[in-house]
Amino acid sequence: MSLMLIVEESVICEEINLEEMSLSSKSRGLCEVKVKTGIEKTKDALVTTTGTVSLVRMSFVFDSNFISSHESLISPEGMILEIMNCSFDSKQLMEEEKVAFAYVQFHIIKMDNGELQLDGCTISNLILHKSILYLSSSLLSTVDSITICNSTISHSLIEIIECGQLKMDRFNTENISVEGNGESLISCLSMKKTIQLTNCTIGGVSSNTAKGKLIKLENCTDVKMDSCIFNGNSKERNEKNLNEGEEMCRWSGSLVDVVKSSLIMKVSTLSNSPDGGVTMSGGNVIIVKGEFINNNPSIEGYSSVRRNIICTDSGTLNVMSLKGGDGLKDNTSLWMLNEGCSFEGIVSERDSSFFIPVLESIEAKEEID
Repeated sequence: MSLMLIVEESVICEEINLEEMSLSSKSRGLCEVKVKTGIEKTKDALVTTTGTVSLVRMSFVFDSNFISSHESLISPEGMILEIMNCSFDSKQLMEEEKVAFAYVQFHIIKMDNGELQLDGCTISNLILHKSILYLSSSLLSTVDSITICNSTISHSLIEIIECGQLKMDRFNTENISVEGNGESLISCLSMKKTIQLTNCTIGGVSSNTAKGKLIKLENCTDVKMDSCIFNGNSKERNEKNLNEGEEMCRWSGSLVDVVKSSLIMKVSTLSNSPDGGVTMSGGNVIIVKGEFINNNPSIEGYSSVRRNIICTDSGTLNVMSLKGGDGLKDNTSLWMLNEGCSFEGIVSERDSSFFIPVLESIEAKEEID
């Protein structure tokens, strides 16, 4: 477990204590770090002010009894922060050959202004009460090859508010449990610059969140998703049924929630979500080579019903092409519900954007005089 700090022209941080060692503003080079008992004297564990900080091959191991009142673990302001090949995990109980989950009650990374490069990191076996990554007014953020697994959250994993350009590539999640009412895994608010997600696999989430279990976009003007897989929790399907007063052809949940935002989704799949694929409220969505698979609410007696997209509040949906799944064959059901929107492309060319009945068989009976 090593920490390499590369600093240019600035104080690295105020003096802090990480278990048995002290890291001060004069520290430079390699040092061993193990987080256990918390940090004293600072609001955040690692605070920087100007210049560049690179954290390379760093391992944070949290003890199951770890308690800290700090707002965040790493909090640069107005800096360039590079975090590469790092891990954040709970301490393994060697004698019992299992992991004791640690409670983390602060942001792992909190950035105001500045630029972030996060590459090749894993986060696992944690109970998270705040977001792993909180970005506010940052200029440019690049997130590459990140895996988050085997953890419980009561807040969004990633929060992005009024930031500059964001690029996420190969972001993966699995076996994530959301406590209480839950939050979206990724929450983006008031983004005027480009958000770009590529080659991401986001799913494996058990959540009570209604709209936007995986991603929530609100007032974001330029969002692009390319070659991504958004996967619901198939275990929830067996527990779902049509409750009293619930409408079969309307729903209020989704994997992705788009509110007054602009989204272009290419070569991407939304699957296994009994609560719906996409909800739209205003804004516009363009789908190129999309795929909707098995978004089945499992309503007794209606095994073919799917919940792919529901659009409300004068939004615009343009399905330019499909690569597979529902609606691939000509004039078959797309399961996309129009509640006051403008539909374009394939979705406007069908006899119905939602359900098109298919005659499966004809049975003739001979009349006997």
